[in-house]
Amino acid sequence: MKTTNHMMIAAVSIVLVALVGAGIFAAFALTRDSDEGPYTVAHMDADLKTPGKVVWAHRGGSAEFSEMTMHAYESAVGLGCKVLEVSVWRSSDGVYIMSHDQTLTRVTGQTYDIPSTDSATLLGMPVTAPVADGGVIGRLEDLLAAHGKDRVLVIDDKQGANKDDLTALVESHYDSAKEAAEHVVWKVYGVSPRAVEWETAGYHTWSYLYNDEVNAVTPQQASERSYFGLNWDAPQANYDTLLAFGKPIIAHVIQSKEQADVALSRGAVGLQSAVPSVTCKQPAK
Repeated sequence: MKTTNHMMIAAVSIVLVALVGAGIFAAFALTRDSDEGPYTVAHMDADLKTPGKVVWAHRGGSAEFSEMTMHAYESAVGLGCKVLEVSVWRSSDGVYIMSHDQTLTRVTGQTYDIPSTDSATLLGMPVTAPVADGGVIGRLEDLLAAHGKDRVLVIDDKQGANKDDLTALVESHYDSAKEAAEHVVWKVYGVSPRAVEWETAGYHTWSYLYNDEVNAVTPQQASERSYFGLNWDAPQANYDTLLAFGKPIIAHVIQSKEQADVALSRGAVGLQSAVPSVTCKQPAK
C-alpha cells in the first residue's frame, strides 16, 4: 500500500512539474478557488500586487454573454471571475435596472427609456446583445442577492444622480455599511467629485479615463480615489502619468489575451475584461 501511494505521489509530482514547465499551472494558480471563502476588496488589493491576477468581468462578459444579465454574471463566476462590473439606471418606479445604456434598444431591440418606464415593463425582457443566450433584463438587487457577499461588485450609477438612494439600497443587502464597503467599489467617470463622497464614507472608488483626459488629472484629484482605469492601448506616456500618482491601474476593455499583455506590459495591474473565458481562467502572465 505504501509503495502504491509513493508511486501515485511521484506521478502527480511529475505532472505538476510538466505543467509548470509549460506555463499552464502558473496561469491557473493565479485564480482564487471559489471554496476559499468570500472575496473582498482587501483580497483584491492584495491580488493587485501580482499584475494580471485581478480580472473584472465587464458587464458580466460583454463580448461573450448577454450583457449585464444574471446569466452573464453567473457564467463569469463559473469561469472564476471574482470581480463583477455593473451599470445601473433607475426606472420610473425606483428599481435599479442593470444596463449600460439609458434605453434598451441596443441590447433588446425594444425602444424603452429606463428612467421613464416602470420596472414591470422592463424586467424579464430577453437580451440579444452580443448574443441571445437566455439572459434577460434584471435588477441590481438580483446581483446583490446572488453575489454581493461572495464577490466584489463594481457599481456604476449611470444617471449620476442617485448616490444616496442607491447607496442605501446596496447597504440594505449587508449587515452594515462597513461590510458593504468590503464588497463594493463605486465606479465614476473621469475625476467626478462623487468619488470623494464615497471615499469619505469608507468605500473604494475607480475612476476610468481615456487618453485625452489623463493630463488634466491633478495630484489632489488622484489622492481622492483608490484606482484608475485607462484604455488598454493608451500610449506608455499616459500610463506613466497615472502611475506617478501611485494608484493601481485597471485597464479597460480587454477583448483578447494579446490586449491584456499590452496593458500589463505598460503598467496596468488589473484587467477589466469582456472575455472572461480567456482572462478569468487563464490570466495574462
